[in-house]
Amino acid sequence: MTKIVGTPEGRPGIWMVTPEVAAAVIDAAPGETVHNYIGHGAIMIGANWEKDGAKSFVHESDKRSALVFPPQKAMRHQLVVINDEKRWAFDVGVIGESRMEVATPSPSASASIPRSR
Repeated sequence: MTKIVGTPEGRPGIWMVTPEVAAAVIDAAPGETVHNYIGHGAIMIGANWEKDGAKSFVHESDKRSALVFPPQKAMRHQLVVINDEKRWAFDVGVIGESRMEVATPSPSASASIPRSR
């Protein structure tokens, strides 16, 4: 089973992911398109997106991405992308939280420079 790298957000079942991870999850979803709900208050609008468009979308600078698991409700649309005004939820197939792995900080540049003796 392939691990998905993310950072626990703090609330149960919410993992923040990088745009690169979000794009990889979209790419791995079954089919040629990915379904999306735009949720704003009590109204939800759904549409199918071409995967390339969805992957570009998650890389936009004003967006943040997360994978959502129980106890959160996602209606099978586990990849959530938000900005300050809207929420988009993508159906990327069923993903178990057991696949999540905590991101480790990358070593600093100075740590990779050998020390002289």
